[in-house]
Amino acid sequence: MKARAIQPIESQITTADYLLSGLAAALAAYSAGMGVSSPGIGWFFVIGISIGTMASMLLHRPLAAGAGRMDGWLYAVLAILAIFFTQELNALLPDDGFSRPLLIANALCWMMLLGSFSLWSDSTLLFQAVPSIALFGLVGSWDTYANSTILFFLFLLCVATLFARAHRRVMLARAAASGFAGLEMQRHELLGNLGKANQRLKEGPWRWMAGPEWGLASAAVIIVLSLLGAPVIQSSVKDISGFVRIQVPQSRVLPGNPLGLASESDAVRVGQGPTSLSQTPVLAAELSEPMYLRTQTYNVYNGRGWTRRSSAADAGDQWERRDGRFEVPVQGFQHRARRLNSYVEAFSITLLAPLDSLPVPGEVIGLDVDRSAFRPRNDGTFAIVDRNQSAKEVAGRSLVARGTPSKVPDAPPSGLTPSYETAGIDPRVRELAQNVVVGAATDYDRAVAIKREIERRVKYNLKAPAVPADRDPVASVLFETQEGYCDLFASAMVQMARSVGIPARYVIGYYPTTGKRDDQGRYLVLQADYHAWAELFFEGHGWVVFDATEGATQVEGAGRGEAVDRRPWHEQLWARALFVLAGLALAGGAGRVLWVKFGAKLLPPPKPREEIRRLYRAFVRSIRDVTDVPKRLSQTPREYLEAVRPKLGDRYASAQHLNRELERALFGRDEPTPELVAQWREALKRWSKTRS
Repeated sequence: MKARAIQPIESQITTADYLLSGLAAALAAYSAGMGVSSPGIGWFFVIGISIGTMASMLLHRPLAAGAGRMDGWLYAVLAILAIFFTQELNALLPDDGFSRPLLIANALCWMMLLGSFSLWSDSTLLFQAVPSIALFGLVGSWDTYANSTILFFLFLLCVATLFARAHRRVMLARAAASGFAGLEMQRHELLGNLGKANQRLKEGPWRWMAGPEWGLASAAVIIVLSLLGAPVIQSSVKDISGFVRIQVPQSRVLPGNPLGLASESDAVRVGQGPTSLSQTPVLAAELSEPMYLRTQTYNVYNGRGWTRRSSAADAGDQWERRDGRFEVPVQGFQHRARRLNSYVEAFSITLLAPLDSLPVPGEVIGLDVDRSAFRPRNDGTFAIVDRNQSAKEVAGRSLVARGTPSKVPDAPPSGLTPSYETAGIDPRVRELAQNVVVGAATDYDRAVAIKREIERRVKYNLKAPAVPADRDPVASVLFETQEGYCDLFASAMVQMARSVGIPARYVIGYYPTTGKRDDQGRYLVLQADYHAWAELFFEGHGWVVFDATEGATQVEGAGRGEAVDRRPWHEQLWARALFVLAGLALAGGAGRVLWVKFGAKLLPPPKPREEIRRLYRAFVRSIRDVTDVPKRLSQTPREYLEAVRPKLGDRYASAQHLNRELERALFGRDEPTPELVAQWREALKRWSKTRS
């Protein structure tokens, strides 16, 4: 008899399948966007993939039997277009899209978005997982988005469930085409009632077909192995990780992002919303006491943040290179500012993570480094030329202001003109500053009065929401929200100081908040120690730190130096996961006990064929106990009996008879009666009690 051709059953793809496929792809695209610190990119692809998946869901039924056969080819064409036109497509994204080295991530995201419009069969629904896995691999190598691991686990659950559902549909079609007796229904009946067909399939020799529970179990095993094995693998490869060069995305300089704010950029934005800092060490600093470690300075406010503008006079303090070290000419240094009230601080910085700028204390006057590894800027900071090959240890000397300054220069010194500018300052901010300093005797007193007003007016909140795009960040935090974090405090200090004639600049860097030291006595600076502050220029002292966050009230759990993993242990992710697992285990154990005690009484009695299946499993166990030979999954009942026949001896004949009767009841067309089930149960008990 010729077997019937296997026909696709794509028309039975349901809303749940599209939901699983769309969610899996959206999780990957969102992780890629967040990996480059751009929620806009992430949500762009989430919305696009959702629209495309919905369109495919509406079209798949009329196209499944006709043009739907071409969905694979259409997906391939769209994928090729996403690759060849990746730069043009990247220009359509918010936040200027992906950077040039990361265009592969852009191509993969667009492949999923465009491909989501051609998901008319199981094959294309499942193929969406291929670019998704590649994207998760990229985000994992960047290691810039902490929640990508959680999203990847959710992605695995979605794909495993989708695969199991698609596999079931294919197995049903194959079973029906093979003429399996348990599927007497016609094809249109099979497609109309997959649940009933699936149940019949499990009653016959196809009963070992993998279902959704196997997919979920497999994903769970992968998750557990990842959680347990990842730390071991990470520790194992730690010694060789320095030889592997990975292109890490440069974030969009969002305040509170230590990697982004440590990057060399001519502009930074402020008030961009909550941030998440970690306890990862950035550097170890050998200092006489905790100090502010400056990485970059900015002197021009643009309405949303800060930019940097150098004056031609800045070139007067050219750095000299002598015997492999940077030195500041004495005359140039004195021309910039008379530092009569300063002391020399010898310092040593050991970089523990790649940075684009060297964190330094005070005003550096000497730096013992490889001249090719660093590039001095006109504001006294240093850019790291190649952060993968730069010197790991840097020694130098700085001048640090001491004593209490009194006044600012009578006229703007050369190179400080931008630090006096008041362009872009909201009139309300200017008026507040002028009112606050009324009655102050010296310029320093006026600066202190401004600092105290900001501390009184604004609460420090690392989780403060982003300032709306149509609002001035400084005016908003001073007069409306009155909550923010370091970038807004520093910006307010700079603007208010300039409003009363005090030169000021916006500074980013690190401050060892915890004061922790390593085994060599060096201050250990963490990513959570990223900070922004203001520096005001005073005659005879130079740039003096004014940190308006020092005396501000801090919101509990979101204060200065707080980090995602510095919360109480019971609030951390791993602890929550442990509590959930423990709760599920306890609930499962209690449920099991209740089920054993009361469940059988609440449910209707099992069907006779189901009871026969249980009897057969008990029969196999009894044979295994007698012969000590387990039944292989591939063996039929008769093959198993023949394999253990020598060990059964005189009991083989009775076992063969009982096995034949159970086979007939289990695989026969007629449903066994409860009376016959009771007879076979007694026969099995008698056989189990006999001895050879």
